[in-house]
Amino acid sequence: MPKTLQSTGCRPEVRRRLRFTGIDRIAHVIIRNAFSRDNITPGVTKTRDIELLLKKLAYDIGLKTWFGPDVDFQRKGVEDARCTGLIEEGDLLHCDFGFMYNGLATDTQQVFYLKKEGYDDLKLGLAEVIRRTNEVQNILARNFREGITGNELLRVSLEDAKVKGLEAAIYSHPVGYHGHGAGPVIGLWNNQDRISGAGDLKIRNMTCFAMELNCRTRLSLWDEQNVYGFLEETVAFTDNEIDYLDGRQKELFLI
Repeated sequence: MPKTLQSTGCRPEVRRRLRFTGIDRIAHVIIRNAFSRDNITPGVTKTRDIELLLKKLAYDIGLKTWFGPDVDFQRKGVEDARCTGLIEEGDLLHCDFGFMYNGLATDTQQVFYLKKEGYDDLKLGLAEVIRRTNEVQNILARNFREGITGNELLRVSLEDAKVKGLEAAIYSHPVGYHGHGAGPVIGLWNNQDRISGAGDLKIRNMTCFAMELNCRTRLSLWDEQNVYGFLEETVAFTDNEIDYLDGRQKELFLI
């Protein structure tokens, strides 16, 4: 478990950021352990099984999840972007997972491809989904600056994404002592327009956010089906720069 770092002499904001880095790493490790061939058998394992496993892996090391967790998949020939049930080879799996430790909350989303034998070319097509979603992250990160409101940050980022031909949705939020912490909201899942109230709050220095978003890609190898890259990472905003505390997913994770 990460040390509390109370005796380092750092400012409280720095200590919290250092804690968050270690906690974020734990979140990534738990997710990678859950999404493995040891725990997923095509045609046998259900999304609910992985949800329970994520919760158990957290509980076993003294952590408490603050929602879900949620696991779903996308499948060629099925338009629903959030399917649940029996997992098959060729599915693009997605999880949303968060826990509390030492007074701080994590909120993480990653995607995995359950490899289907003989379909390596499909991997390359799905890798483009991750690349394009990373580009939306890059755009949002570049537009973060102290004093901008959540609404303005949403607006300029969606405009920049559109210029680059990216079909993006942004719904990021502060994270810290609560999973959805106090501070400016940057879009909502069901509202990509101005959010009155919380969206009017300004970005402040030395704060943490769950950078939550997706990008829709029409995938030729899935017969022009829309495929979504759902990604979420804990980031720190310091001196007008975004820091992915334990890195971010920049490639398609294979199972």
